[in-house]
Amino acid sequence: MSEKIPIIFRINNNQEINILHVPASYTGPQLVVELLKAFDLELLDPSGKLNIYVLQHNNQSQALPPFTSLVEAGVLRGDYLSLIKAYSVTDRTIFRLFEDINTEVNQDQDSSDYAAYVKGNLRNQALASKVVGYWREALLYQAAMLPDKALEPLLLVWDALNQQEQEREQLARPKKLSAMLIDSSSNKPTPKPTTSQPEQLKLIEEIKQTFLSAITQQVSDTNTENLSRLLDNPVALNFFQVQSDWKNELVENILSYSNTLAGKHQRYYESVMLAELAAKIQPQNERSRLLIKLGMDYLELLRFPEDSQQRLVLARSINTRNPDYGNIKQELSRILELMENH
Repeated sequence: MSEKIPIIFRINNNQEINILHVPASYTGPQLVVELLKAFDLELLDPSGKLNIYVLQHNNQSQALPPFTSLVEAGVLRGDYLSLIKAYSVTDRTIFRLFEDINTEVNQDQDSSDYAAYVKGNLRNQALASKVVGYWREALLYQAAMLPDKALEPLLLVWDALNQQEQEREQLARPKKLSAMLIDSSSNKPTPKPTTSQPEQLKLIEEIKQTFLSAITQQVSDTNTENLSRLLDNPVALNFFQVQSDWKNELVENILSYSNTLAGKHQRYYESVMLAELAAKIQPQNERSRLLIKLGMDYLELLRFPEDSQQRLVLARSINTRNPDYGNIKQELSRILELMENH
């Protein structure tokens, strides 16, 4: 178990002092989540925008690094940390739906058509309350800038609503069939099938956007473990199955990003990491397997002495498979030049 250290906190520049014992292995965003829970801070501002929180160390203006532990960031026993509301997200409207649903479900007040739709489409009050809990958990992680952690509760919200919609459609099929038979006999136009609420489509878009944010963040952290684990979740697999066109587009974007990391930036480890993520989403994709093999071979190439025969053989192999991969042309030329000089 990680050692716990006492940290002194101020919340939003308030002079009141709070002390919390937290694991030294925590990162800044992980600690933000714990503080938001402990002090029940507002996740949304009055207009429905999501509040984003960061931690500052010893009154420094810069936030703690997002991917390093408290100890690695220089936080010691008894240090001061300030939890600051940095800004509010203004470009997404999905967050305000949480307040509508929370009001509708927990306070039994009318709030919006979508909140009534959500409540009406869940089997019972307990399930409706559970969905509110998932949604709040997602907002909590979004407020701490942990999109990879926000994905699972967002997917659970989507799954609960999606299941209820499917059940409702199955129950409605006999009635629709009877209505169609009556209408066909009277030459009346057949009623159009119901479509998803616009706000439910916004939830789907929020999941997609959060997934892209998580990929970008975890490349910076050189760790896709959380995303990889999420892809084993049946709810995530079902989402990808329903959103199959987007899944294909996502895989292509991930692989293009992987190729760019290798080509323009020579970040071969991160390139392999992304290609492996793409392969997990779409196992039959040949391009992902090729990028994984090229990246692994390039990392192996860098381990050999520059003038070694092994390095030359591997460089030629990579160049034969993809002469535009990474820095392989220059690498091969340099190896040949070094070997000629010897």
